[in-house]
Amino acid sequence: MTTIQLSNLFIASLSDPKKLTAALQLKKGKAFLYFIFILLISAIPAGIETFSTLSNINQAGQEIVKELPPFTITNGTFTSKETVKNFTKETTSLTFVFDPKGTDSNAEDQLSNRLIGVGFLKDGLHFLTPFQENTYEYQDLEGMDNQSVENFLGVIKQLGFYSSIFVILFMTIILTLMNNLLYTVFANLITALTRRRLPFGQVWNMTLVASTLPTLFFVVTTIFGIQINYQTQLTLIVTVYIYYLALRTLPKAEV
Repeated sequence: MTTIQLSNLFIASLSDPKKLTAALQLKKGKAFLYFIFILLISAIPAGIETFSTLSNINQAGQEIVKELPPFTITNGTFTSKETVKNFTKETTSLTFVFDPKGTDSNAEDQLSNRLIGVGFLKDGLHFLTPFQENTYEYQDLEGMDNQSVENFLGVIKQLGFYSSIFVILFMTIILTLMNNLLYTVFANLITALTRRRLPFGQVWNMTLVASTLPTLFFVVTTIFGIQINYQTQLTLIVTVYIYYLALRTLPKAEV
């Protein structure tokens, strides 16, 4: 029953705004489900971008492992039986610098070019994130070899995956709540100006459903790489207008 009612509201939000008054009867549980639906839709562009970034990091990690010469860290010294050549790999979010002999004076500066920086430099292993910078001297990395680097890059990939999901969900929840609160405030103003009386919760439910069409529109345009400015303002205008079309079908309050 819940699925049918919510699906009907979804269809009405796209084709017949006057039927959105059915949202006035939504119980808290159903309203929450629709909020989750809007939340998941809103998170799609960020999710696609994040997984694309993680895919690039994974590909770069494979290339890094192939280019690394066989090495070990013994007695605090980086040693290799092959000629050590420094190299740099960059993706949209990761910079990897390999210069254990210290031949490149700008190697450390390059680590800050992207969101995450990993570097085997002359004084040790450097690991940079937006939140902190850590340097591990080679004497603290006794026994590290190529396999250790491959495992380390795998850990970075996993951390990036889980932290990205958390950040996307957290930010999308906050933005969706704030945006719908904004829509509800303006919708309440329209309600008062048109001499209707509705509780705040019912106005919240109607604006939540009314925001479906503009939310879907901007998600689709973003996915296809079409950047439109003032999305929040445009979504507000369209949402409140759709809300108004539904509101007109309700009787005015008696004076």
